[in-house]
Amino acid sequence: MFIKKFALPALVSAVVALVAGGVYAVNATPANITVCAAKSNGAMRYSASGGCKSAKETKLLLGQQGPAGPAGPVGPAGATGPAGATGAAGSMTTQSSFEIKTSSYTLALTDAGKFIYSRSSPTLVIPNNSAVAF
Repeated sequence: MFIKKFALPALVSAVVALVAGGVYAVNATPANITVCAAKSNGAMRYSASGGCKSAKETKLLLGQQGPAGPAGPVGPAGATGPAGATGAAGSMTTQSSFEIKTSSYTLALTDAGKFIYSRSSPTLVIPNNSAVAF
């Protein structure tokens, strides 16, 4: 009975302690690590103090983000994608055309539905009280 009564609170306390310890460990990790490189042979050593012992060493900070570099070259074109689905069948229509060859043209009822074009800039006259949608 004694074990059952205190087992759940002990388990909860242990889980809370582990989570809190993990959060502390993550937040306590330094953002930068200092190493010192020997100028004579390049051998490196970790520096807990953040500084090098002599002028014979070069201080290096690891874990820093440098400035952005220039943009790289444009990559090659990708492969051709798969063919798309076949579209719905369209309706076939015929349309007559008419070229205006004069400097002025008055639209008539027979022009409805026609493709009217000109190679110059004629004046188009739409009759008064026209009941046809040209």
